[in-house]
Amino acid sequence: MAAYLVTYAQYQAFLDAEDGYRSDRWWKDLHKETEPGRQLRRYASYPAHHVSWHDATAFCRWLSAKLGFEVRLPDEWEWQWAAQSARPDFVYPWGPAWREGAANTRESGISRTTAVEMYGEGRSLQAVQDLAGNVWEWCRNEHSDPRKTSPGGDESRDAPPVSRPA
Repeated sequence: MAAYLVTYAQYQAFLDAEDGYRSDRWWKDLHKETEPGRQLRRYASYPAHHVSWHDATAFCRWLSAKLGFEVRLPDEWEWQWAAQSARPDFVYPWGPAWREGAANTRESGISRTTAVEMYGEGRSLQAVQDLAGNVWEWCRNEHSDPRKTSPGGDESRDAPPVSRPA
């Protein structure tokens, strides 16, 4: 699990690279749009957003080739375990109870994304940032069949949203 969300600057490197988004190499079994999703807040330290699951998977393939080791989207159970700091008694990355001001969620009232790591109080025990709030995150597997991690199908693949309990 990466310690930080993929930033706009990191994703933009994929979009701009000669061997990046436009290269067919990364798109086997994926649906490729003519143009990638449009980033609304083009700040280098903000999370990449408006990125389709297919685009995110292609980015992971490209980054894997660049780094020389596998980079992939987490399975939902992996994401959930990280979002609980690998502790069965935790509901949030920081512990079992909601902590005001620890995440950029609806309750913060900001109503937009913020820079990655802006909510340091919300990091997990393993120092993973933004597992609660800021942007929705893609997972590798389908919700309806968690064993299905290969491309294809129209099933939802995003991580469950986190917000303050009612």
